[in-house]
Amino acid sequence: MPRTRPDKENSAPSSKRRRILRIAVIAVAAIAIYYVNIEVQTRLGRKAIAETGLQSLPLDEALRVASVSDKTVLVNVSAVWCPSCRALDREVFSDARVAEAIRTSHVYSRLEYESAEATAFLRERDTRGFPNLWLLDAGGRPLRRIEYTLDATAFLQSLLQGES
Repeated sequence: MPRTRPDKENSAPSSKRRRILRIAVIAVAAIAIYYVNIEVQTRLGRKAIAETGLQSLPLDEALRVASVSDKTVLVNVSAVWCPSCRALDREVFSDARVAEAIRTSHVYSRLEYESAEATAFLRERDTRGFPNLWLLDAGGRPLRRIEYTLDATAFLQSLLQGES
């Protein structure tokens, strides 16, 4: 029996459905890849934070502790899923010298970038982005911003600048 070629009128709806299905599959795959990536980055970030050994306090609590301990507050506005923030945790905050300097002279407060607390903190200082590092006095007034670096020695020098 000879094959008959379907006429264009009958194949057009089928072809259109296949295109729509293909686009839908690509969109679902892209969304799935995005969320899997965020989940992986978040897990890696939490691991890097834990490996610093630093105790992070909410900002209001860090300010209270600083006021009774005669220390300044080191505020780190970061995103747990951020590769640059994770590198800062691994390369700088995990360095024994840096961690000891923070524990000795500062109270550490890590603010999650997407939190209301971090949003308010950055708005008050008219700044954006992450990681964003600040030294505050016990009253919450900014002493200075610390520039982002992955060099632990340079970070330590910046952190201790002005201390006797």
